[in-house]
Amino acid sequence: MSDILKNEKKYLLDIDLLSFVSHELKTPLSILKLNVEMLKKQIPPEKKRFIDIMDTEVEWMIQFISDTLDVQKIQNKIKLNLKWYKWNQWMQKIQNSLENTVNLYKGNLKLHFSDKETEVYMDPFYIKQVLLNLVLNAIEHSPKNTPVEISWEQTKNKKLKIQVIDQGPGITPDSDNKIFEPFYKEREKTNHLIKGSGLGLTIAKKIIQAHGESISAFNRPKNKGATFAFTLNTK
Repeated sequence: MSDILKNEKKYLLDIDLLSFVSHELKTPLSILKLNVEMLKKQIPPEKKRFIDIMDTEVEWMIQFISDTLDVQKIQNKIKLNLKWYKWNQWMQKIQNSLENTVNLYKGNLKLHFSDKETEVYMDPFYIKQVLLNLVLNAIEHSPKNTPVEISWEQTKNKKLKIQVIDQGPGITPDSDNKIFEPFYKEREKTNHLIKGSGLGLTIAKKIIQAHGESISAFNRPKNKGATFAFTLNTK
């Protein structure tokens, strides 16, 4: 057996074990989260910051578990509900949801709508998750008061290319092939309100690959941040 196959087998075993543990932890953590929320309403203001720390850590653990279970689900070949959607129209529907998430982390989101409507073949639930993961990753590495931008354009080979653009420190040359690997963290973090699990980009890549499409990351010219781009099939 080649080293690549051995590593892949080990990764699958690790994810299965982690997922089993995650299932067992999710219920007690949800109960803990509920009790922390109740304490926040009763504790004196001068002691509230300690409860806020507990709340943040529990929230991170729940997010880590959710991301781990997502990886396992996708690893086990997710069943996509693929249909044709008008991209501009669909983005208008989810714009508020994206902006509300960004506002939670003091971020700034800017969408660039195209003049031309394009129909894409996708599962809207999973593509929304891809956008959220890429946007949160961008916010995590964006300087304060700088926008994270989402833009799209049709390519010559009948694909819609969607780009999530930040103005952070960019990606180091030796990280190009690693940045979508599980738990890989390379870029300097600037937004400490986000405690990423290290699985968001992995999940995004697997969802796009399940659509039969590609995703990539590259630096913008003159060191003005990074761009994460993926494609979807069009009519």
